[in-house]
Amino acid sequence: MSNYLEEKVITSKSDRKHFYAANQSLHCWHKYNEYVLCVKKATGDEDACTNLRASAISFCPEEWVTNWDEARQNGKFLGVQEH
Repeated sequence: MSNYLEEKVITSKSDRKHFYAANQSLHCWHKYNEYVLCVKKATGDEDACTNLRASAISFCPEEWVTNWDEARQNGKFLGVQEH
């Protein structure tokens, strides 16, 4: 019986879509871009988009948000561009 249990150990792969909590990077990127588009629509008024920024921060590592903020300030952010 112990051999049977040892052979039946199942591990989850992080790239399976139904294990959505395993990799939140796509959600992070999407939330941050929603925030950036909101700021653009509000003509630079970041206070109008604080709820979207908080949402992005909840999904993203702090280092990523800091890097993207710096890239935006330097005009080098490669996120979603609205025409």
